Amino acid sequence: MKKIFLLMVISAFLFSCGNNENKTTKEQTNKVSQEIVKLDIDTFLIKASNYVGQEIELTGTVNHVCEHGAKRLQLMGSDPDQLVKVESGDKIGKFDETLNGSEVCVKGVVKEIVIDEAYITEMENKENSGDHHDLAKIQALREKIKASGSDHISFYYLTDCNEYKVVE
Repeated sequence: MKKIFLLMVISAFLFSCGNNENKTTKEQTNKVSQEIVKLDIDTFLIKASNYVGQEIELTGTVNHVCEHGAKRLQLMGSDPDQLVKVESGDKIGKFDETLNGSEVCVKGVVKEIVIDEAYITEMENKENSGDHHDLAKIQALREKIKASGSDHISFYYLTDCNEYKVVE
């Protein structure tokens, strides 16, 4: 009887050690998957849909810092017509207004805006001013949706940016 009890204690000890090894492996896997992805603007514009809801680091040239509070900026890559909006988070509050033209690295969470016919109709109802500029903007969105071959288009941006640095 003592031998059986001793055998059970040794077995329990061996199984518990093996379990710790598995736990450590899972913890290491989680740490690797939590590493922040680093992208430039051109790559981001191609792969943005893969990172919705995730925190990433994005490097680009500041095209514009919002003059009304400096809580937003626009980054560009190799094509100055392809811009990514970045919104500041609570930690930094606002961006330095002298960043225009600087190469920066920002850390933020990727968000998606889905533009479909319902979204455009809502825009029309809100803006309802009949302003030629607004109507042209709405028509351009409809044309982009049609050209995409889908029932919608998506725009991606960064929000909750609580860290940025100028790249030398």
